Amino acid sequence: MSESNPNNLSQEKHLVTSRPRVGFHHLFLLAIGLWIVGGNVIWMLLDIRPPSYDQGLHLFRTHNYWEALTSGSKDWWLDMLNVEPFYPPFYHLSLIPLSLIFGFTLDTGVIGNSIYMVIMVLSTYGIGKILYTRNTGLIAAFLVSCYPLIVSMSREYIISVMLTSMTTLTYYLFLKSDNFENRKYSLFFSLAYAAGLMVKWTFFIYTLPAVLVGLWGNKIGFWDRAIQWTYYLGMIVALLIIPFSILIIGELRWVPLVLEFLLIGALVKNFPHASLSTQKAINLVSLTCISVLICFPWYSHNLINILIGMSKFAFPGVILKGDMSWNLPVWFFYLTAMIRQMGMPMLVISIISFIFYLFKKDRFNWTLFAWAILPIVVFTFVDNKGARYTMSTLPAMALITAVVLTQVKTIALRKFLYSVTGITALGTAVF
Repeated sequence: MSESNPNNLSQEKHLVTSRPRVGFHHLFLLAIGLWIVGGNVIWMLLDIRPPSYDQGLHLFRTHNYWEALTSGSKDWWLDMLNVEPFYPPFYHLSLIPLSLIFGFTLDTGVIGNSIYMVIMVLSTYGIGKILYTRNTGLIAAFLVSCYPLIVSMSREYIISVMLTSMTTLTYYLFLKSDNFENRKYSLFFSLAYAAGLMVKWTFFIYTLPAVLVGLWGNKIGFWDRAIQWTYYLGMIVALLIIPFSILIIGELRWVPLVLEFLLIGALVKNFPHASLSTQKAINLVSLTCISVLICFPWYSHNLINILIGMSKFAFPGVILKGDMSWNLPVWFFYLTAMIRQMGMPMLVISIISFIFYLFKKDRFNWTLFAWAILPIVVFTFVDNKGARYTMSTLPAMALITAVVLTQVKTIALRKFLYSVTGITALGTAVF
């Protein structure tokens, strides 16, 4: 009988321990993905309705971008910028590869939205795992996949699911960036942030809390904070405002150019007083440069149309988008819109969880809270209203619900609440 070689046994043990394990959480996430894709495939097979105006418009725009790309014109870049004056092009451009495979049809949008919904689910799971526990991430990911509005929007050729997906992915990458201190994830955040802005210009509203928290960073004194934010203001002027002035000013552009050099010199000289690490400063400059490089061509070309769109941000009026009958003050629109977003049973669970969350100081997270609340407050002041305009807050609400459920101390009660919430979510999604 041959003797065993201790070195070989050690190598085999190392291979076994280093081999990635497939755990329950992987299988659970896979099941959610199959639930999303399977449900949407069944929908594609059964749905024979003609497209709504918005769906038809987005489908038409995707084909327009493909025509501009393949026209062979010397001015193809300008043609690309002229395709759509209001919606940025990333959603439509992202569907072109799928359209070349499956055709320029409504079903292509459903396939693309299924992919974006899976990204949303994985990002939600990642956020829950980072902020709290793996179970929190799993429950939140499941809830997101069951919210009626998200399920419904994933079956339409519109940008809402991709916008929500990019918002959730951006928050995940922000948490991984350690307040923009981590170089790799700060770069990924920059790319995701620029891509989100190229989905819709309202993206910055959903992600503003992440940017502000990232800039705030660690606790420092009041005067140090004042100096730091003055430094941030100087960076904004140097990286955005003055370069734009140089671009639009004619013969006198040497004036802002001189100011740019003076300001950069002042920023470099006063950097030791800004309470910033060198890596974070580099990451913030990279974030700005990448966002400008990717977004500036389309946004500068369509600035007037964007400003017209921004003009909708006004004191609430009486004009509502859609066919909803409305007898309550306009201030309550998005609170009652949550019924359509979540379904009444899940809304009751979410409201109760939200109340408990406010009193859990050890689990309360200001970034998550602001993500859930700020867009609702902002869009309340917009005349043009729709339930999907605050859909990007739903992953945050799912995370809040999940963390409260996982914090129930009594095991039997916690399992009971898991079951009730799961059955309710599935029932709401299906019916």
